[in-house]
Amino acid sequence: MADHAHGRALFHAARAQQDRGVYYTTLAEVRNRADLIVCLGTNPTEHYPEFFRRAGIGEDLVAQREVVFLGASVDAALQGRPGVTVQTLPQDDLFTTLAMLNALVARKRLPHAVPALQDLADRLHAARYAVIVWEPGRLNEHGSLLAEGVQRLVDTLNHVTRAASLALGGSKGGYTAQQVYTWLSGLPIRTHVSPLGLEYDPLRFDARQLLADGAVDALLWVDSFEPTPPPASAIPLVLLGHPATKVPEGDVVFIPVSTPGVGSYGHLFRTDGGVVVPLQPLREDGLPTVAQVVSRLMEALQ
Repeated sequence: MADHAHGRALFHAARAQQDRGVYYTTLAEVRNRADLIVCLGTNPTEHYPEFFRRAGIGEDLVAQREVVFLGASVDAALQGRPGVTVQTLPQDDLFTTLAMLNALVARKRLPHAVPALQDLADRLHAARYAVIVWEPGRLNEHGSLLAEGVQRLVDTLNHVTRAASLALGGSKGGYTAQQVYTWLSGLPIRTHVSPLGLEYDPLRFDARQLLADGAVDALLWVDSFEPTPPPASAIPLVLLGHPATKVPEGDVVFIPVSTPGVGSYGHLFRTDGGVVVPLQPLREDGLPTVAQVVSRLMEALQ
């Protein structure tokens, strides 16, 4: 079976899509249409420093934009940008806050509603195109419940106006791995492959849990972007990694590989999942690519 280092974050978004469907948007749509952007539990530029520039915040494509940070700090870089109003709303528990906001957007009467959330619900109804920005990688193990809450909020709004969500992720090729695996098999990562066929079970086939339970007897770890060490384990390890990776002791085969966009060509799906970005090498590093190594391993196995 295959999993990604950020598989748990990918699972939150995939679970919500399977259970309730999704309304996703792209950076281009945000740039051209969004007049109200709610950053739910995230300040995007902490992990995605180009987000607000890519989203066109401060440009005149949309005459007036509001950016609301709900449960996150305000990005100081947004202050003073033309046509942009910035506000932050505090919250104690993101799950409770989102549940209350869902109820207010659905026009339910709440005796103890927070006035700031009521005001936000009214502005979401009045917006021409609202976008809820969230980051699956920041959520805990029950994050799929919050993901479903985001989609429920967007679904309610789409009965009266236009709204969408934008899940920020895909670091270290996470979205790319998900897209490629689904294209090849029809199923996401965390699918078990055997002579009997394919079996998708995202809870059972969580790679880190399988390692912790001693349920697997070998690990192939691939990370060509950063020198990230694999999870600690006593099982045999084949490591295809950045040349600066610290190789753990034990039964290990380490093969340094080229980094896409630095020493070799490659392609990645962008953080909004809708655009393939070509990666051009900056220099020749003399290292094989992951694809070349895997091809040779397949030849040897056959």
